[in-house]
Amino acid sequence: MLSCAPVEAYRWWNSNINPFGEVDLPPKIASPKEASLVWSKFFPIFDLIAPESVSYNLYWKSILSILSHFRPSKDIPSPFNNFPEFIVFLYNMRTIITPRNLTHCFQFLETYQYRNFAQFIIYEMPLYFHEPVLYLKSILELCDSSHALWNKIITQNAVCDAFFYMNANFLQPLAASSDSIKWSHHLILGEIIFRLLISTLRNNSTSLTNSNKFCDYLVRMIPSAPTSVKITATRWILTLTKRTLKKGDKDVLKTRIKNFLPFVKMTPYIFHYSIIYIRDNLISLTSPNKLLNTISVDSLFNIELILSFSKKIGPMAPLTKLSKGALASKIWHRAAFQAACEIIQTYSNENELKDWLTIYIRRLFIFVSLSNLAQKYKTRALLVTESLSKLLYLRINWIRQLVLNISYTINATRSTPPYFSAFFPSNSSNDEPTFGEFEAFQRVNSLINLKTFPFDGRKATFIPPPALDNSNPATASSSSIGPLPPMPPQNPLAHRGHLQAAKSNRRIQTKKAGKKKPVIKKPTTTKHIQHFKT
Repeated sequence: MLSCAPVEAYRWWNSNINPFGEVDLPPKIASPKEASLVWSKFFPIFDLIAPESVSYNLYWKSILSILSHFRPSKDIPSPFNNFPEFIVFLYNMRTIITPRNLTHCFQFLETYQYRNFAQFIIYEMPLYFHEPVLYLKSILELCDSSHALWNKIITQNAVCDAFFYMNANFLQPLAASSDSIKWSHHLILGEIIFRLLISTLRNNSTSLTNSNKFCDYLVRMIPSAPTSVKITATRWILTLTKRTLKKGDKDVLKTRIKNFLPFVKMTPYIFHYSIIYIRDNLISLTSPNKLLNTISVDSLFNIELILSFSKKIGPMAPLTKLSKGALASKIWHRAAFQAACEIIQTYSNENELKDWLTIYIRRLFIFVSLSNLAQKYKTRALLVTESLSKLLYLRINWIRQLVLNISYTINATRSTPPYFSAFFPSNSSNDEPTFGEFEAFQRVNSLINLKTFPFDGRKATFIPPPALDNSNPATASSSSIGPLPPMPPQNPLAHRGHLQAAKSNRRIQTKKAGKKKPVIKKPTTTKHIQHFKT
C-alpha cells in the first residue's frame, strides 16, 4: 500500500502545514485547526468535522471512521501511534478519497464501502468531490457503461425521486454570457434526469409528474440558453412528450408545445426539427393548420417546410400559406410562388384546388389593375404579373386557358400597367366573372386594403366581391369594405353601345366650351369591351 517514498509524503504534508519549515522530516501529529489547511485542498469530506465542536481525540477518530469506508480499520495506521505512516497512507489514498477525474471516480466507487446505497449515492457521494460537475459526470458515466450501480439506481424508485428533488431546481435560466461551466452543469444534470425519467416512466408513477416539472424547467431555460443547450433541451422535451402521450394529461402537453415553439423559432434548424417532429409524432396535441401558422414565409428552409406539409395533410392549407406569403414578401415572392406551383402541378385535378385556384388567379389579376389605378404596390404588382405568366408554362390546360381568358378580360378594361401586355397573348376570350368582380372592386377601390388583397386581412379566406352573393362558400368571408356607394348614373347613349355618338357629342361640347379633349370613359360592360376591341 505504501507505494511512494515516505519523504515524498512528508514533503506534501509539511509544505501545506508549514511551507517555511523543514519539509523532509517526519511530521508530528497536527492540531485539528492545522489539519484543516490540508483538508480544504485535498479532502473536502474531512471538513465536515468541525474542529471546534469536538475534542482532539474524537476529531481524529472521526477521520479514521471516514477512512474506514475505503479500507478495513486494521489496515489504516493510527494517527495517535504512528502519524508519519498515517500521512503516507493519506498521500497514497488522496486520488481515491477525492477523485479528480473519471478514472479516479470509478476507483472511488469500487473502493467505497457504503452501508446504505440510497444514502450514499444521493447524500454522501457528492461530498467527496471538489467539483459538482465531476460528480454528475461520474453518474452519467455509470449509465453510459451500463454499470451495475446505474441499474441499482433505476430499479429503486426512491433513489430516482430523491435525485430529482435534490437537483432539478438547479435547472434555472442563466444569462447567455454566463460561464460555459455553468451551462455544462445544466447539460449533464439534465441528461441524467432525462435518462432517469425515460428509464422509470413505466414502473414509477411519480416519474410522470416529475417529467412535467422537468419540461417546465426546460421551457423556461431555453430562451436564455446557448444553441448547444437549446438543441439538447429540445430533444428532451419532445422525447418526453412523446413517451408520455398516452399517460399524460393532454391539456398539459398541449400547453407545453404551445409555449415551447415560440422560444425556438429564432433558431431555424431547431425550429424545423421541432415542427417536423411534432407533425409526425405529436400532431394530436395541435392541429396541422395551427402548426402551419407558426411557420413564416421568410426563408428557403421555411418554404420547403411548408411545402412538405402537402404530403401529410393535403394541398389546400400549404398552398394557401405559400400563396399568401408570396404576396406579403417581395424578397421571398418567387420562391414561395414556385413552391406553390409544385403543389398545383401535383394536385391540379382536385376539384377543391380548382375552385380555390380559379378565385386566386382571378383576384391576382384584379389586384394588378387596382394597384395600377391606385398607383400603389407597384413592385408587388410586377412580381405578381411575372408569376401569373409562369402559370402558362405549367402544361396544365385548364390553368393555361383560365389565365389567358382572365388576362385578356383585365387588359380590355384599360386599367393594367404598361408592361402587362408583354406578359400575356392578346388573343383569347372574355371571362365574365372576372369583369363582374373587377367592376365591383373598382367601385370601392378606395376602401380596399390592397396590402392584404385578395385575402381578408390576416385570415386565409378571400375577401368577397361586394356585388357577389356572400353565400358562396368559396368566397364567403366577413368583409371589412362596408356598405357599397350608390352606382353612378350611366350615359344612356353609352348604355346602348353608341360610343361614336357619345364621342361626337363630347367633341362638340368641348369646342363650345373652349376646353381640351376629354379622356374617353372606360367601358363598364362586356358588350362595351367587345365593341371597343373591334
